[in-house]
Amino acid sequence: MRKLKLVISDLHMHTGARLPDGRRNPFEDFLEDELLIEFLAHFSSGDFAADDVELIVNGDFFNLLEIPVDGRATEAITEQVAVAQMRQIVAGHPEVFAALRDFVRRDRKQLTLIVGNHDAALLFPGVQKTLRDSVGRHVRIETSWSADGILIAHGHQYEFIFNFDMRDYTRRGPDGVELLKLPYGSLFVIQYLRALKQRRPIIDKVRPFGKYLRWAFWNDHFFFWRIVLGVVRFWALNRFSRDPYRRREFRLSPLRFADAMSHRSLERSAQTILRRTHYRLVTLGHSHKIDYRHLSPDREYFNTGSWTEIMSLDIASLGRVYIRPYLRIDYVDGAPHATLHNWIGSHRTTHPLIA
Repeated sequence: MRKLKLVISDLHMHTGARLPDGRRNPFEDFLEDELLIEFLAHFSSGDFAADDVELIVNGDFFNLLEIPVDGRATEAITEQVAVAQMRQIVAGHPEVFAALRDFVRRDRKQLTLIVGNHDAALLFPGVQKTLRDSVGRHVRIETSWSADGILIAHGHQYEFIFNFDMRDYTRRGPDGVELLKLPYGSLFVIQYLRALKQRRPIIDKVRPFGKYLRWAFWNDHFFFWRIVLGVVRFWALNRFSRDPYRRREFRLSPLRFADAMSHRSLERSAQTILRRTHYRLVTLGHSHKIDYRHLSPDREYFNTGSWTEIMSLDIASLGRVYIRPYLRIDYVDGAPHATLHNWIGSHRTTHPLIA
């Protein structure tokens, strides 16, 4: 019997490919239900049926920030609101949740979900119950995972615009109701980015974003200024808000904000952890960009990227990029050995350009 860990991240599952009126859902980034179902079946049957397999979803499995409740998205995310959002995701991806149920029911198969910045509402007990009612009561929900010299964390903890205390994750709103604490980056998604995605659904998929801005200045001029002025307005409304929590969150310099948006702090943080702690392998997600650094013979950093579409403006990977990366950790003579793979699934003669 083999022991195996599989790590994926950043699927950003929303409420399904279609809105209730039949139109395409511009906020659904995850269109690979079939491939995920095949992935789960492959590693829980056949050659892997008798193996000890743990699937670790390293954050942002669900997009619980952009789902409207009663017709509109809200930043006042209570436990009740988050439960309603989770139920919409389950209803929008019924076959995926059926496959997850089948996976966890099999012998020696384990599902662990790590909380990310887009699905921070998983910290609410009611949301966890809703999820377990849909998948199985043995699903583990953690803020990070560590064992055998391995640290797996989503990565938002290492960026100040997304970081928040996951042990103290609520605050009392003006009406006395407990609200999810939303850091600067999460408010940015709800208040600003969501409106842009309605006009340009690819806006949060372009990498690197700085190149897109330079292109937009010359080729999409009015939209460029909509982006710039929208950011200024977003900052001013929150920096001078009556809410002291918001005013405190928005005390930051443009340079610190730009550094955080580049995700450069993830690699720096991983290298610091590997140099200063006993961990030999650090795995992060969050940036949607696969990455690997070999620091020494027994010190490695992996980023598992995303299963969502990426529009790359880098020459080396120019164009529309669709990959399904996963980290496979095998135990050889009791020691973990990690390799990064791309899940292909069964042969498909076509891939939809407009889903």
